[in-house]
Amino acid sequence: MAAIDAVRTPTGSIGCRVNFDTNATNDMPGCVPYNVFGTDVVSNEAFAWTQDGPRLSQTVGQNVFGGAITGEPFQIFDAGPVSVALSGEFRKDTIHGFNDPISATFGWFSTQMTGFNAKQTVKEGALEVLVPVVKDVPWARSLDVSAAVRATDYSVAGFETTWKVGATYQVVDDVRLRLTQSRDIRAPNLQDLFSPPIGNNNTTPDPFRNNASSQYRQITRGNTTLVSEKANTTGIGVVYQPAWFDGFSMSIDFYRIKNKGAVASPSFAYVLQQCFAGVQAYCAQVTRNPVPDGSPPGTIGTLQSIATGPQNQASTTAQGVDYEVSYRTALSDLVDSWNGNLAARVVATNVLDRITDSGIAGPTRVQNAAGIGNSPRWGVNTQVTYSLDPVRLTFINRFISKGRQSSTLYGCVSSCPTITGLQTADTNNLPSYFLSSLTATYRFYQDGDANAEAYFNVDNLFDKVPPVAPNQIAGATYGLATNPMYDTLGRRFRAGIRFQM
Repeated sequence: MAAIDAVRTPTGSIGCRVNFDTNATNDMPGCVPYNVFGTDVVSNEAFAWTQDGPRLSQTVGQNVFGGAITGEPFQIFDAGPVSVALSGEFRKDTIHGFNDPISATFGWFSTQMTGFNAKQTVKEGALEVLVPVVKDVPWARSLDVSAAVRATDYSVAGFETTWKVGATYQVVDDVRLRLTQSRDIRAPNLQDLFSPPIGNNNTTPDPFRNNASSQYRQITRGNTTLVSEKANTTGIGVVYQPAWFDGFSMSIDFYRIKNKGAVASPSFAYVLQQCFAGVQAYCAQVTRNPVPDGSPPGTIGTLQSIATGPQNQASTTAQGVDYEVSYRTALSDLVDSWNGNLAARVVATNVLDRITDSGIAGPTRVQNAAGIGNSPRWGVNTQVTYSLDPVRLTFINRFISKGRQSSTLYGCVSSCPTITGLQTADTNNLPSYFLSSLTATYRFYQDGDANAEAYFNVDNLFDKVPPVAPNQIAGATYGLATNPMYDTLGRRFRAGIRFQM
């Protein structure tokens, strides 16, 4: 910051303002002015001055010892033997980190690199069984039932038991039904548990002070009281592979996932917004500077810091339907004079609900379905491949349905009502998005399993630009949407050679 704040000095040269203003206490000996307009005009001295920044050396390690025994030790029904798998595992996860001395005192303006040392051990055992119940009877081609249980002991997060039961029912040759119900967990990782306080300077509009831009220190830290997230998952599906339509397959699966105690860290801006909306639990994470003497009554101190960190307070409910359709055929089966093979696949997801609840008192239950920042209502991927040895062409498309940028914003231009917990933006709607890519490969060598091929790929074939979206943090500025579902790089080409020996 000091290097780019360059001024003309009394002697006519260019120097850092801090060394030539009237305040001698802020001088920074050795400061070299930095020209931001191009790297070719930056001196080696200025580059060295600005690059002496925060540093972190961190090593992540995992030691694993495990084993499994599988077999078919006995038979219960005439459909076949019971398959059994018994497994056990021991893991030790470690992190060792070292940071520069200035970061240790939060001395950098924008980024502090904080290392830490932590470890956790995990012991677990699992039992899985698959029981064939019937086979080739009048009402079923086959019926299999499966079950599994896993006991896991985390040295920090505690003891957890997970399980799964399921069934696969082959009604006829063409139709197969499947059902699963499971209890699942996600244990907090070492970063969630042990990350030390990390402080960085940032700026944000302060709604308590008429949205004046305020500089503050944002503080993140781990939480050793975290426990595992727990979820109940239900899946019901049907697979259709008609004998009369060779090469065709279709599946439809409904899912429902209810997660409690989800580990989540509210954003700094969200903490401030919720405090402004009256949620006192968030106000406890906001610290302000003292009001200067002589200030008018009712003056609110400027922001000093906002703290956040992972907590087991959120819950989510997600449900939707997954679709998959595929077809493979030799083109000569369609028209005798055609050569090559065709493979097509369509995978689609329809999100019915994606509800989150932060767990904080107040209006915190949010429906995120159709929110592009969380989950679009529809996502469709298609892939068509034509192959005629030694050439293969693949055309891929990805579709995202229209939706909202964020569930914490609402579109309004004038005379906007006040809605607790939400910010206004001129628009919160994003159009649908369609992206294409093309890949061509040519196999120029084949000898048994050994082969080599050249490939050429075009990503974002039609140079599709992401839609313009409101900034989720400020809610008042706009730019290209940067959600990972959009391509922000534009059309690009890749070429190379792959080989297997």
